[in-house]
Amino acid sequence: MLKQITGARLLSAITLIFVIILALYLKRAGYISYELILNFIETHRFTAPLFFIIIYSIFPSLFLPTLPLVFMAGLIWGTFPGFVFAIIGSTIGASISFLLSRYILKDMVKQRLLRSRWQWIVDDVEKHGWKVVAFTRIIPVVPFPVLNYILGATPIHFLHFLWSTFVFMLPTRIIYAAIGSSAGEAILKDNIKGLLIGLFALSAMLILIPMLRKKFLPKGSVAENKI
Repeated sequence: MLKQITGARLLSAITLIFVIILALYLKRAGYISYELILNFIETHRFTAPLFFIIIYSIFPSLFLPTLPLVFMAGLIWGTFPGFVFAIIGSTIGASISFLLSRYILKDMVKQRLLRSRWQWIVDDVEKHGWKVVAFTRIIPVVPFPVLNYILGATPIHFLHFLWSTFVFMLPTRIIYAAIGSSAGEAILKDNIKGLLIGLFALSAMLILIPMLRKKFLPKGSVAENKI
């Protein structure tokens, strides 16, 4: 399981680098300009965030990666607005997957996911409830789209899933949005200092995540043998 966590952190770093390189290329090619983005935001103050939230809400149910969307939100709207739109979208998206699993796809989830290496999540939820949600949101031992479906097949109450998902996704969403905003400063305004601060924040988070596992890992959890 430690290899999975390391792989998730490496994937986050690679995604960030790819997004920045792509954005720099598009800027050099004339497809991105600071003025165009500002005009777009001013012209679509309500519809643009709404469209973003809808797109974000759909991605988890389709097992599509959402990390680039958080970066994009920070880049377009800045740290705080981008963070707000991202956490709303991610919470709604997680809830949709959860409810699909619980009321429509439960048999398929049990057959295809719970017979695999993730059965321990169900066992832990039965014993520790929302603490397992907190742990799996902070420590990426399971891809989030998969986790949402798995949790929907457990006995956890939906409201417990909802608030713990929202609360314990806050740290990563605000940091990724801040990094996206910093990357935007570097790409659009040539402010390299802001990007370096964002990368430092990401590095600090990646270091702190394994240290937090002891705090949020429920005692007697099966997950103790998974990390």
